[in-house]
Amino acid sequence: MSDVLYSNRKCPQGQLSEWIGAIYEDAPPPIAEFHGEWGSVAISASIYAGFPVIDNERHLFCVLGGPLLASAPSQWRPATSKLIYDIWLQTSDCDWSATLSGPFFIFAIDKSSGHVSAIVDMMALIPAFYKKGAGSELCIGTHIDTLAELSGRVGKPDPVSLVDFITYGSITFPYTAYTEIRQLPPASVSVFKNGCDDIKAQDIYWQPREQVHYGKIKDAAADLRTALSNCVTGACRDIDEAAILISAGEDSRLIGSLLPEHVSISGFAFADQWNREAKIAADVCKTLGIKFNFGLREPHHYLRHMQAAGRLIGRGAETIHAHSYDFHRRFELASHPRVFGGYFSDVLIKGCDIKKYPPTGRMPIMPEIKLPGRRLSNQRAARALPDELTLAVDERRRTHLSLLEQLRPQSAEEWSTFWPAGMDMGNPNINIARRLYASYEPFTSSDVIRISAAVPQSWKLNRRLFNAAAAPVLQSTRHIRHADGGFPHLPWQLNFGLRASVWISRRLAGIVRKTGNQGPWNDWTADLASDCFKAQVEEVVATGTLLHPDLTIERLKSMFSGSELLVSQKVNLLQVLAQLRGH
Repeated sequence: MSDVLYSNRKCPQGQLSEWIGAIYEDAPPPIAEFHGEWGSVAISASIYAGFPVIDNERHLFCVLGGPLLASAPSQWRPATSKLIYDIWLQTSDCDWSATLSGPFFIFAIDKSSGHVSAIVDMMALIPAFYKKGAGSELCIGTHIDTLAELSGRVGKPDPVSLVDFITYGSITFPYTAYTEIRQLPPASVSVFKNGCDDIKAQDIYWQPREQVHYGKIKDAAADLRTALSNCVTGACRDIDEAAILISAGEDSRLIGSLLPEHVSISGFAFADQWNREAKIAADVCKTLGIKFNFGLREPHHYLRHMQAAGRLIGRGAETIHAHSYDFHRRFELASHPRVFGGYFSDVLIKGCDIKKYPPTGRMPIMPEIKLPGRRLSNQRAARALPDELTLAVDERRRTHLSLLEQLRPQSAEEWSTFWPAGMDMGNPNINIARRLYASYEPFTSSDVIRISAAVPQSWKLNRRLFNAAAAPVLQSTRHIRHADGGFPHLPWQLNFGLRASVWISRRLAGIVRKTGNQGPWNDWTADLASDCFKAQVEEVVATGTLLHPDLTIERLKSMFSGSELLVSQKVNLLQVLAQLRGH
């Protein structure tokens, strides 16, 4: 299934389906509605094969996402609704982290009692929400805006959450873009009693507790390599073709190298022009025997698709991570039974959220060193946005950090930025993709998550753990450089000189001549200087007072044109205002 929208009161026929259908720019998938004494629910059809709704005398049961059944080693295989339903019936205290792998959400109704069960994956990669407030109506959904429609919260945004999103690109758990709507915890099994909007019982089946389980990095690397292999091989059982979103980086290259030989693979890369990124991706595909396809990104791609992607993902999630949006149509990605990617490797395995010198993305030739202290407040945003809202944001983030400090005293700050997964600004990539095609991200495997939680931070820095796991697999493409000039199969010490010389030569070349955007993403500095961006700003600045009385047209224009906000914060502010204007 793609989305669920439920109320314990009976709703008019077609109303729930209309709200779900409205999130799609194109024709929505088939949407089934079910009504009974227990209430009403709408469930949109799954992109993933094998996951129909189970509707019998006892239960209404569905699974979102396309999780794998994590059975015996080397025997992983795609799960189905029926397999998961049988496990749910037979095991009252199931450890879902050892049973299923990958993003999923399970929703079930006991028709006789009216009780509702909601099971969230280890990291809440597929977030689920419920309306919390006075009264007996219970509303649950997996799309935040449709749940707001159902629960009457559309006109009641949470201004603190929206400023949180503008500043950091995500909303602090468990809050959402709407008042009284909250996110269910990761790795949770929640049971709601009929006629009550509160949780009757809630079990947490996994937590990322800080317990180092490895004495040697080579042992963790071997387990990581096995975990990725199990996931890729298991996902490819019983299919003979698949697709992969490929780049000039090493994460997708590793996944591409693990794909079994019996599967015919089509690779897809997207860029602003036929540039360095695309050429390296094409070379990797040629070496691995993957059929390469290049997608030329239209000018201002992310700005042009901001509204459509925003409707699909909902408020509180960055649309700039909808990298495959529109390309899913042009290349018919939904026609492939599996579409692999390399998302979450940087977060879980390479420590991109560890506070370090140099910061991620700055001076990439320098070795990474962890720094002490915290980095909660973003003073650049605090100067521009209303004080009472930014202070409230900081308080929420401190509270969340305190929760992580109980679980991970040494690495709380790192994990507070991506646990649950909605705290990671890149997570919309998964939740846009899963609604459009059968996305599979091996780095979200349950075993990979466990390994990430069980190794010291020092192993993640400088690609140490990643390289130890990936090097044996990357031998076939060892002659092809990474986009940064290094070789992915080499450790950082050997790559240091290579990357430094390439980085310096490119910096010098950039002074002499402009060669265009050579990376995988767009050039946001150019986009924000474009007429397209300026026109969109003019359309939305009048809605600023809906967020706060001080955000007048003049004030907002100054924020968009000045240097008070970071580039990413300007884009997020535009998205928030556009979504407020839409309602």
